[in-house]
Parts: sequence; C-alpha cells; structure tokens
Amino acid sequence: MTNCAKKNTVFLNVCSIALAIIFVLYAGLLFAGRWHGDEFHVLSDVRDYGFSILIDRVIYWSPRPISELVLAGYFYAVISSGYRLITAFLFILWCVFLMVPLAAAWQNREDGNTALFMVLALLALVISGGNNSDILYWTQGAVAYIPTFALCIYFSVRLISASEIKYMDAFLLCILSLSSEAGTFVVLPFVTLSILWSAFRRSKLNYGGIAALVCSLIVLFLALKGRVSVSNEAVNDLGIAHNVIASLKATTFHFAKEFFVFGDNVVNEEMKWFGILAKFMFFVGVVLLFRTIKMSFQQIINSLFWSISCLAASIMMIFSSFYKLGIAGAPRHISTESMFMWLSLFSLAVVTSQFSRVLAFLGSLKRNIGVVLVTFAAILPTVLCANSISEDYKNLNHYAEQRDRILYEGKVSGETMNVSLCHPGKIVGNFCDYFVVGEYYRGDGKSWITEAIMRYFQKNHLVVNAPND
Repeated sequence: MTNCAKKNTVFLNVCSIALAIIFVLYAGLLFAGRWHGDEFHVLSDVRDYGFSILIDRVIYWSPRPISELVLAGYFYAVISSGYRLITAFLFILWCVFLMVPLAAAWQNREDGNTALFMVLALLALVISGGNNSDILYWTQGAVAYIPTFALCIYFSVRLISASEIKYMDAFLLCILSLSSEAGTFVVLPFVTLSILWSAFRRSKLNYGGIAALVCSLIVLFLALKGRVSVSNEAVNDLGIAHNVIASLKATTFHFAKEFFVFGDNVVNEEMKWFGILAKFMFFVGVVLLFRTIKMSFQQIINSLFWSISCLAASIMMIFSSFYKLGIAGAPRHISTESMFMWLSLFSLAVVTSQFSRVLAFLGSLKRNIGVVLVTFAAILPTVLCANSISEDYKNLNHYAEQRDRILYEGKVSGETMNVSLCHPGKIVGNFCDYFVVGEYYRGDGKSWITEAIMRYFQKNHLVVNAPND
C-alpha cells in the first residue's frame, strides 16, 4: 500500500470514528427509555387472559409476528422478574441495530473500510433528529422498528457486493417483512422486481425470494383484514382518512416536499431546508466514493431495485398514514419514511457512480472529497440538534426518575393514584406527552391510556397533575 493510500485509509477511519461517536451519543440516552400506554394495556391483557392474547394482536391489530414474539419474551421477563427492564431491553435492541448492518460491511471483501464508513453514516442519518424517540427509546416501538431499520441498512450495503440473493439473504428478507408493516412495504416490491427480472433472464428460480414474497403478502393480508379495516383511528382530516383519492393527493404533495428536505423527525420547520444541502452533498459524496469501485451488472440491478423499493416503501408509508389517520403519520411513521428516503438516495447514488459518462462533470475530484461530503451530511442533523442533546443529557436522571415515579405511585395502596407531569425531553420525549391534566375514573371513556394505567395497577381513580415547575 502506497503512502497516499495509507493516508486515505487513515482519513476514512477517522471519519468513521466521528460517525460512530454520533451513534454512541444517541445510545447514551437509553437510560431515559420508557413505556407508553401500550405496554400497560398489553401487560394487563396478558395478566388477565394469558399470552395467547398476543396471537389476537397479530391477527387483528399488529401484523408483526417476529416483533410480537420478541415482545412476548420481553413481557415474560417483566412478569417473571417484577422489573420493567426498559434499559436492558433497549440496550439489546440497540446492539442488534449496530451489529446487523456491520455484518454487511464485514461481508464486503473488496472494500470493507468504505462499507463500514457507509454503515456508520447511514446509522447516523436515520437516528439523528429531535423527534425519533418513538423508535429509539420506546420499548414497543423499538422492538418493531429497530430491526426494520437495521435490516434495511444491511441490505442497502449488502447489495453493493452481492451478485445474487442467497438463501441467508432471503431468510433475512423474511425476517424484515415479518418484523413490521414498513418491512413488508420494502420487501414486497424488491422481491417482486427480482423475481420478474429472473423470469425475464430465464435464470434459475429463487425459492428464497418466493418465500419472502409469501411472508410479505401474509403481513399485508393481516394488516388489511385487521387494523386498516377499523375506521375509528382517524385523528385529523376526516375528508382524507379512508378516502383513496384524497389520500393519494395528500401523499403526492407530502412526498414531493419531504424527499428534498429534512423530515419533521429531524428539525423544526425553519431548519428543514438544510436538508437540501445535506442530501445533495450526500448524493455527490456517495458517487465520489463508489465511482472507483467496479460493480457487476447484476449488482447494479440489485441496488437499483432496492432504491426503487425504498422509494415505493416511503410512498406507501405516507399513503397508509393519510388513509388510516388523515395525517402524514405519527412521529415513528415519519422517521421511517425519512429512513427509506435516505436509503433510496444512497442506492441511487451507488448506481449512478457506475456510469462514467454521467460523472464527467465531477472531473478529477478526489475520493476523499466524497468522504468529507458524506461525513458532513451525516453530522449536520446532530449539529442542528446539539442544544437539544445537551439539554437531555443534563436532565437524564430527572427523566428516569419521573418515569419510575409512575411505578411507585401505582404500588401505593388505595383506590387512587397520582401522576405529576414533567416536561418532555427534546430528543428522548416523555411518557407524559400522552397525558392531559385532570381526574379520571375507570370506565369513564376519557382516555384509553389512563384507562390502561388504572387497569394495570388495579386502581379506580387517577389524578394527573400539572408539572411542579
């Protein structure tokens, strides 16, 4: 290796370390992880009806067999130990979040350092922001979305060096589709395109791809049969919810805007336009990084299909939110849409890098410039949220104490329990986001969340107080 090559490798590794620090920075906030009303509700069902109730959840409410199986294991540990084990459970999920994409970099024999760098850059991009707490720090959200994010990043990097979809890849596609509806949204178009391409080329039939397609169709069927058919979840524009044409119009407008800027999950409205700069720099940076790496025609096709599938998944996420809720989606949906947009942009840039005529305008720009551009784009969201991150670290113990206070109040004898609200964290959010000050009684129908808490702690009266400060 020449001195120049060594210097380039050292520079790439230094940037990788900087990106890894971002991951560690957000992981350090796990101590403020939390439950929402869902955990109280489901645990009450498990206590009253047994674990078989989780099968009904998969069929009628949450068509995520893998996630629900893991969740059942977690709830069993909670019930057996008597502790909520929030931080421990989230830590395990975050280990999966890191290790699964790193496996894709490890499998890249040609340029593992570049693959590692890109894994860390994509991780930084999908976790950075001020409104990703439902995915990163809420147990029931994390169990579905963290594996989805991890596997999507895995395939984005893996397909660069994979000439064919092997059986292990097909198995992971099945896991992805069975982990969440979002996973199904990306697996379904990808395996469909791959199977059609194989048929066009008259190549050997990939039974693993067919298995992944079947898994996706099962999840889609369960979703349509169960939760989607329920019409009482609309929370905003009833003229859009359950209206196909209106939902398509809203989806078109929302996607056209969000694809080029930062999502609502990253920064506030005033700073969203920084996303234009970040996405442009990211795209050009990836092209510069990969234009010296020669990919086979099939590898280019795989990455192209993945880019199209991520784009389609983002559109389907937006449409399903408008159709189901009448809004662009809950924060976790917006975070997932944003993730798909970044991965689509990445795979498209990789494909573009293989066409030398298209890249003539880049001239003799060096590969290290690509490293700088990608690093800057991946760090920018965290820089914009630096004050929020700093504030959450200062209040980390306070958030954890307030979270645990609910458990303490619930164990106090008597028919009444008191809950004092606290201000939510800027990054980690807070369970109190879902409370409204007032008094609640079992069966009053005011709030399903307060009803779930009273049922869990077997109380008949709940008093929610304003923050003390």
